[in-house]
Amino acid sequence: MSKFKDLLAKKDVVVLDGALATQLEAMGLDISGKLWSAKHIAQNPGAIKQIHKNYLKAGSDIITTASYQATIPGLMAAGFSEKEAYGLIIKTSLIAREAVDEFIRESDGDSTCGGKYRTIRCVSI
Repeated sequence: MSKFKDLLAKKDVVVLDGALATQLEAMGLDISGKLWSAKHIAQNPGAIKQIHKNYLKAGSDIITTASYQATIPGLMAAGFSEKEAYGLIIKTSLIAREAVDEFIRESDGDSTCGGKYRTIRCVSI
């Protein structure tokens, strides 16, 4: 069985994270332009990681990567090389994974968050 199916088998309700762009704006970050929130993969990866962690603390079982609007052609049109563009898309998964790992370390034993006993998934959409 896939890990996602395992998660669904364990829970009646699975909670997906919320809006990334709205949270970036709430932090005072600009999301205007063709890349929208994707520009913050390069400019503010720490902000993206914090948003992921905030959603995990709020009870999300699944966090989505910050790859919306992050395409090779779009990133290249914004001035990134092809290699940099691929690297930034990969970075979205790494940021999400780091957020999960930090959340688990920081919440270990915290029954309100589920700590290390909670199943969390990262998905790229």
